[in-house]
Amino acid sequence: MSEHLSAEERRLRAKIAAHAAHAKHGSAKLLEAANAKNKAKYDDQVDPDRLLDPAERAKRAAAARSADMTRLSFLAAKARKATAAAEAAERRAQTQKAFVDNINEFLNEGGEQ
Repeated sequence: MSEHLSAEERRLRAKIAAHAAHAKHGSAKLLEAANAKNKAKYDDQVDPDRLLDPAERAKRAAAARSADMTRLSFLAAKARKATAAAEAAERRAQTQKAFVDNINEFLNEGGEQ
């Protein structure tokens, strides 16, 4: 039996599962594995052969992580700007339509008298 859930229902189901997991295992335990994998990702990125001194690897991994986070921040700002521009264009179009409708209504009323 396949369930056809809306986006909101899927979001709520995921939220319930997350709360249940945090209640059962604790937040620190759940984040431990994710943090370790994230650290390994950046370590692998900057020193795949493990030739660097661990302190230098950690320093470069931190820089790589900062670069990724800055890139994501830039993309999010760009998306917000595009959304705001689209919303502003929609408001302008609605305002222009209302203006034209008002002019047409005025002209039609004037012609009937």
